[in-house]
Amino acid sequence: MPRPAKIWFHTHKKFWCTKLGGKVHYLAKGRKNKEAALDAFDRLREEVKLLGDGSHRSLTVAALIEQFLAFTEEKRKPRTYELHRWGLQPFIDAYAGFKVHTITPHHVDRWSSTLARSGLNETSVAMAVESVLACWNWAVRKRLLPAHHLKNIEKPQKRQRTRFLTDDEFQRLLRATNPRRNPRFKPAKRRRLSAAALFRQLLLVADQTAARPGELSGLRWEYIDWDRKVWILPDHKTRTTQKTPRPRIIPMTPVVERLLRWRHVHCAASPFCFTNFLGNPWNRFSLRCRMRRLREKAGVGKDVVFYTLRHRRATKLVMDTGDLKTTSLFLGHQTVATTERYVHLAADHLVRFAERAMGGAAKAAPANGTAC
Repeated sequence: MPRPAKIWFHTHKKFWCTKLGGKVHYLAKGRKNKEAALDAFDRLREEVKLLGDGSHRSLTVAALIEQFLAFTEEKRKPRTYELHRWGLQPFIDAYAGFKVHTITPHHVDRWSSTLARSGLNETSVAMAVESVLACWNWAVRKRLLPAHHLKNIEKPQKRQRTRFLTDDEFQRLLRATNPRRNPRFKPAKRRRLSAAALFRQLLLVADQTAARPGELSGLRWEYIDWDRKVWILPDHKTRTTQKTPRPRIIPMTPVVERLLRWRHVHCAASPFCFTNFLGNPWNRFSLRCRMRRLREKAGVGKDVVFYTLRHRRATKLVMDTGDLKTTSLFLGHQTVATTERYVHLAADHLVRFAERAMGGAAKAAPANGTAC
């Protein structure tokens, strides 16, 4: 049985030393610094316990993130790769040369605070921290690290989209997409929809279906079942979290069906159902840019984004039906708990319900006004 490690003072080099893992480690200089040497000895024992035979000591933060991003680019969706690359690049800038096993929650907290001071909101900072955690967890699964200390780091709370778009605001958005009619000396040989008119179609479909922006921009003609009047999306946001992956079903309203049939006749050159005036499918950047210009023109708040249309329809469904289970299926949520937050958005509807209920109770009360 090997003897337990201990410290001793090296009289020639004037250092407190110990031998762990077959290697001599210098802990503190000077005979009077024994307490500091003991503290360093405890930290070294914990490090050796963590890293085992020491084969992981040379792995740097930059090298680990490079391997993780290469794996993500090959095995994950392009959107996932872009998010991780965006979130991990600032971490490389801050700790590129650090050894991976030396990164502590304090390093991550200090880094996330720097991101917040640079102007990023809580949601963006939380997503960046999640990318760091995903990288370190992947390293443990791939046996690049035996364990890490980042399990209990604090993440900022992501902001919830609680903006409800009223009917009047939605109509203002639609009116703002009307193109200006420039007088022509000669009639146009070919009438082509403007960029604003194409975006108006997208707004109408988003309001009718409550589809996510990515589901609209990625919709293909082959995903449409005209007979059953539904979209069948094989690849969607919650597919990777389902125990049994199944496609997302989005029903078509008569308005959406008529619009898509018109586009299928006049705009079927692309495999995508919704394209811009150049014939290219929409993406998150073009949607964000177009929505920003549209809300400025319509005079609505800066908190109105394209995803607000999905929240508007979800809230109206809760208000009109009160059926959380069916609304959850319509929205493609995994659990009803996700749908329940729209009850809070429909607070005005609940107040009106309480007023009607109390009004009926007051009419049924005895005329003498006695209280029970």
